[in-house]
Amino acid sequence: MARRSADSGANGKVSYARRSDRFLAGLEQASSVTFVSHVHPDPDSLGSMLGLAHLVETCLKKPTRLTRDGIISRAENRAMVEALGIDLYPIDELVWQPGEALVMVDSQPNTGRHNFDPTMPLYAVIDHHDTRGDLEGVEFVDVRSGLGATCSLVSSYLMEQSVPVPARLATGMLYG
Repeated sequence: MARRSADSGANGKVSYARRSDRFLAGLEQASSVTFVSHVHPDPDSLGSMLGLAHLVETCLKKPTRLTRDGIISRAENRAMVEALGIDLYPIDELVWQPGEALVMVDSQPNTGRHNFDPTMPLYAVIDHHDTRGDLEGVEFVDVRSGLGATCSLVSSYLMEQSVPVPARLATGMLYG
């Protein structure tokens, strides 16, 4: 069971605002949004980053960038990146820009599954693993361990916002 969720409101009461609305509202003032995942991203993390980037670009008209932590080592993951033309920025070359929002996808802080600079402030963590990451200070957290993939969670955001899903994105998220 996830320890925290985007549904938790004051005094543990459930908030009825849509998760995607709350996620997007917190990004309105950001100049851009960067998505980070775990070491050696897999199809779920890649598809989830693609889906969230599409959501942000469509709804907020903000530039986004997707990162990779380590190499894409498995042949099927490399094939996915190549076939879908996913542009991944190496995390070790990431330079934090003022006003930029950082969103961790398919992973959580301080779990040993990534190598990004821990001094960079995270706006959000969106994940399906209950890995007990350090979520203190993270403004938006949506961890749903009952889902089999983070792509399922991201799909709900796209549906809530009635965002059309192009074939390239549908392929990436289905594979994820």
